[in-house]
Amino acid sequence: MDSAKPIYKYLKKQNSQVVDLITHGQNLYRLSCALKPIINQCIADNWQLGKFSTQEITLLVNSAELANRLRYQSVNILQEIRKLESCKKLNKINIKVGPLTENKVHEKELDKKSALIPSKIGKQHLKLLAEMIEDPALKASLQRLANRVYP
Repeated sequence: MDSAKPIYKYLKKQNSQVVDLITHGQNLYRLSCALKPIINQCIADNWQLGKFSTQEITLLVNSAELANRLRYQSVNILQEIRKLESCKKLNKINIKVGPLTENKVHEKELDKKSALIPSKIGKQHLKLLAEMIEDPALKASLQRLANRVYP
């Protein structure tokens, strides 16, 4: 019996925009985790990483008071962030005030069994997706998964 391979490996070969989106999301999450100890010294957990590039990052805070406090400490924070391997070329920190989105997926670990919710609609979607895939191994994996989701 063939073992199911991660879809990400197949998408990576395709060099698609989906892979770029997944990679950007992973980088955003890693950077956010790396920045937590540095930024939490100033404003606790009332911030989020908005966007980032090699030269600047945008931090979102939920009040003007916290934004001012963060702007006041931005030079020190920038020096600390530059110590990280992925942020050596960082030149600027942008700080914006706005509502923070809730990110509960990463706060608690989900076990792999609860991530797959069996349903007839899910089975239909997986079968449709399998029909569109050209790679026979991925196609077979998706069909097996569809049959396992809802017998």
